[in-house]
This record gives sequence, structure tokens and C-alpha cells, in this order.
Amino acid sequence: MPTDTLAIRRVAILAAIALARIGFGFQLQTVGSLGPMLRDLFHLDYTALGALIGAYMVAGVFAALPLGLLGRRFGDGLVVGAGLALMAVGGAIAALGGGPAGIAIGRMACGIGAVAMIVMQGKILADWYPGRLFFPAISISVGA
Repeated sequence: MPTDTLAIRRVAILAAIALARIGFGFQLQTVGSLGPMLRDLFHLDYTALGALIGAYMVAGVFAALPLGLLGRRFGDGLVVGAGLALMAVGGAIAALGGGPAGIAIGRMACGIGAVAMIVMQGKILADWYPGRLFFPAISISVGA
């Protein structure tokens, strides 16, 4: 692959990962930032609101190892793509859920998708940014 093409692909991959990380940040913080409105709308106490916030990552804790194994078996691109799709579908479920249970189910789906993306991003960056290029690339993706 010519050097210019490789450089363009590296930048495109890093930009895609950074945008996915930004989406992850927005999804993670949505319930926290909308907390007062959700409390009033659904008459939630702080415990229920905290459960909705935590629902985002709780399923991902149990899915991280299987997702890594799926990445090894089917390829990192497929797992990341499925994770991003799951983040989008989970967001739609949470938006259309109609109540705290629907929001929690949608956030769990989003969280599993986010963990799929996060688990595989290190491998993708290690593959595309060898040697001294790895640390700036991982710094940009984490900073996003």
C-alpha cells in the first residue's frame, strides 16, 4: 500500500474511533445531565436515577471478555461495527422506551455496544499505528 494511502487510512480510522468515543461520552452522560427532568417526569428517587445511570456499563462488565473472544474469532472490524450498531439501536430503545424500564434496557444495549467498541479499539490502533505512532493515536482516541 502506498505511503500516502496508508496515511489517509490511518487518519480516517483514528477519526472514526474518536467520533465513536465522543458518541460514547454523550450516551454515558445523557441520563446524568437529564436527571432533574427524569426525576420530575417519572417520579424517580435518587436511587432509581443512579440505577439508570449505572445501567449503561453494568451489562458491559459481563460482556467484555466474550466480546474480546468474538473479536478474535470474527475480526475486530465486525465487532466494532456491531457495537456501534448496538449503541444506535440501544439509543432508539431508550428514547422510545416510555419509562424507566425502557430507558434501562436501551442503556444496557448501548453499554454493551460501547464496551465492544472500547475493547477492540486498542487492538485496532495497535495494528494501524505501530511503534512510536501508537501512543499519540491512543492519546487522541482516549482524549476524544
